[in-house]
Amino acid sequence: SDPIIPGRMMARVVPLSNNEDPDKSQHTALAMNEYLAYCHNVLENHEVNRRRRERNPPLANFLATQRCGRRILYEPFKHRWGLSGMLIASGSVYGGLAHELGLAFVPVKDGKDPGEDLRERIRIALNDGHHDFFHVHTKLPDEAAHTGDPERKKAVITSLDCGLDEMVEAVENRHDLLVAVTADHSTPSMSTLIHSGEPVPITLIGAHVRRDDVHSFDEVHAATGCLGFIRGRELMLMLLNYVDRSSFLSHRLGDRERPWAPDDYESFTLKSDFPRD
Repeated sequence: SDPIIPGRMMARVVPLSNNEDPDKSQHTALAMNEYLAYCHNVLENHEVNRRRRERNPPLANFLATQRCGRRILYEPFKHRWGLSGMLIASGSVYGGLAHELGLAFVPVKDGKDPGEDLRERIRIALNDGHHDFFHVHTKLPDEAAHTGDPERKKAVITSLDCGLDEMVEAVENRHDLLVAVTADHSTPSMSTLIHSGEPVPITLIGAHVRRDDVHSFDEVHAATGCLGFIRGRELMLMLLNYVDRSSFLSHRLGDRERPWAPDDYESFTLKSDFPRD
């Protein structure tokens, strides 16, 4: 029901054109529309909206839904990539994401200083000692961009830069770390699009990472680096390569192909298991 672009009318939920069971799909769409109408009636008369009418701000009286469907069971992160992982972020949605992917989750709060928030999250990762992979997340640049104020987004990013100091020091003094700094999407400050499709910059720092001539981390300079143009689906494969854990394409040790070089396969023995008459 969410048109995503601000100012547009909410959409009626309809069945997908390529579904395998049109009758069930139609029933699901009708049920969803009925539920959204029910929610609107409840929210319309809620005390919060009664107070809002007195001050004349926009009413919060509808649910904007996206991508509804049945739950998909994902392969656990450790099983897929051979790394035990942890997600450090604020917001319940990231706790749910960690649960679905089999990641440990450390909930944190956003304070008034984005850089200090990031510094504290990096400390958690550096001092953990039990996991191999850490996703340290902040949503503050995205939220700043949605205000429509480019200067506000600039201030948040500048603060986050300051929060990377302890991580940089750790990388300079330890050879067992690989650090990737990137973003999941572009968020324009002035556009009808809430997210846009321009490539985001990425930098990798580690003992085995090839150096190039890029000395500034931004969308334009990073695009000229030796990492090239990376798709999201390729990032984990690249990280495995730079920590010396990648496997050969189509190579199998054990019962399945894995992108990482496993050490839990069954060793060969001279004892025969071949059935004999």
